[in-house]
Amino acid sequence: MIKSEFHNAVKIELDKTSSFELPAFLPEEIDYWLYQSVLRISEEKYNTYLSEVDNPKVQDELKFLLINNASITLDTPVSSDPSIGRGKVYEISFNLTNGLANNFIYDLYIQLNNKLLEDGTLVTSVWQKCEKIKETDSFKYISSYFNTPYFEQPVYYLGGSSETNTTSTSLIIITDYFTSSIGSTIKVSYLKVPTDIATLEDTDEYVDLPSHMHHNIVKLAAFLMLENIESQRVQTNVNLVNNNL
Repeated sequence: MIKSEFHNAVKIELDKTSSFELPAFLPEEIDYWLYQSVLRISEEKYNTYLSEVDNPKVQDELKFLLINNASITLDTPVSSDPSIGRGKVYEISFNLTNGLANNFIYDLYIQLNNKLLEDGTLVTSVWQKCEKIKETDSFKYISSYFNTPYFEQPVYYLGGSSETNTTSTSLIIITDYFTSSIGSTIKVSYLKVPTDIATLEDTDEYVDLPSHMHHNIVKLAAFLMLENIESQRVQTNVNLVNNNL
């Protein structure tokens, strides 16, 4: 569908679904609820994808949003804090053109230089998968008076943003002390943040989700709009959600 067709379809769906007289929605309001619908459907399909990676139906539904093994050159020079001890901490500012949500990374690889393996072998350069951790758990990987950790697999988290930050953030990578440095390129697989329908012209086609899913987007948008109008309980809940977007 093009944007104007989405708007017309939402109005028809509202008339068909509700027996009450509804207010006239502004185009900006329709855009908002359409995008909320897109985000919910995308995240639901993504969660299904994580548990059913080989499911061809889900792969097809997310084929325009899944970015696999993308090589990204970091915007700023990589540097670490040498005073950390056994855990070397790298804070990297980076920006993905299409946006990135904290909970939508599913694979991250970094290049380790002069990596000392547990058996004592020194590897000049090796790509290794990072394990995602919570920021609140990062202290477990950093030396302190009470903690001298050893870990073979590097870890990472995204800092300085909420889960809904979709433009730029800080990537925090922690490696073991015996790795001298990491490369200036990372390989990341992630779910691209869908395009906001509000940014399209009326004649622009929406291409981030396949056309056979467009009717589901319309139905869910109309449902969310009716919930927001007809239920005070849901109205309160929606306001709380919006305040945290």
